[in-house]
Amino acid sequence: TAMNSLAHAVEATCAPLANPWSTAAALEAVRLYGRNLAASRPDPVALATAAVLAGCAIGLTGLGAHHILSQAVVTVAGTPHAATNAVLLPHTAALMARTHSEAMAAVAAALGLAGTGDLTDRLIALAGPTRPAGLAALGAQVAHIDDIIAAAISHRWFARSRQPPSSDELAKVVRAAWGPQNNIR
Repeated sequence: TAMNSLAHAVEATCAPLANPWSTAAALEAVRLYGRNLAASRPDPVALATAAVLAGCAIGLTGLGAHHILSQAVVTVAGTPHAATNAVLLPHTAALMARTHSEAMAAVAAALGLAGTGDLTDRLIALAGPTRPAGLAALGAQVAHIDDIIAAAISHRWFARSRQPPSSDELAKVVRAAWGPQNNIR
């Protein structure tokens, strides 16, 4: 669930209606999650504060590629919401780093990284050992992929995206998040 909230913050930095206030709240949430999800004893007040900031930020900005794709996977494949977000976040962050480099550089900095090169690995590490192995482990089937992409592209927020990803880019993210036996093409 914390990874879903972290995804709210990450995505709010480059979502359609991002603005200076939402970005400041989102980056503070990212900082708080970065410090606390990696800690042996997370501060529950800091985690709650991060969740509120992330929720406020995404509430102001609308949805971007991450939640559009996550909602499509959940709807089409019937996967669990929070776990789907945790599996997809490292891969959608890599996509956002290509399409919204400045915003994602700020996210990487908030996590203590020098650049976006290690962002995927950092997000996987923050999810910890409870992160599901991939979408296949959550019950998604290869036969779902085309329907997932179609659902994402038809999502009401997709047309509002600043730089909407192509169907090929979305399919690449889904395949990357598939799991360790990623033998799909």
